[in-house]
Amino acid sequence: MHSKNRQLLIPALMAALALAGCGGGGPQMPQQGPPPVTVSAPLVQDVVDWDEFVGRFEAIQTVEVRPRASGYLQGIWFKDGQFVRKGQLLFTIDARPAQAAVA
Repeated sequence: MHSKNRQLLIPALMAALALAGCGGGGPQMPQQGPPPVTVSAPLVQDVVDWDEFVGRFEAIQTVEVRPRASGYLQGIWFKDGQFVRKGQLLFTIDARPAQAAVA
């Protein structure tokens, strides 16, 4: 008898669970319309594509420039940021004080 009750009980429980899962699902929410959005007409116009940034640059390579003689500068033969080569003339120093000291 136990076996027969068990054979009826298991399918009955499964049917009850299946029917419970198909329930109404609670109260229905009222239908809402689409949310309000802002709309504008498309424009055709020129756009300047630029930005300003605050920052700091640091050179990859640096060099220390030392004079071999003292004096007043008469000429500077390069511009800031310009590439220079080894042996290139960078400055001209006034030679008159050195020549006066020798004489």
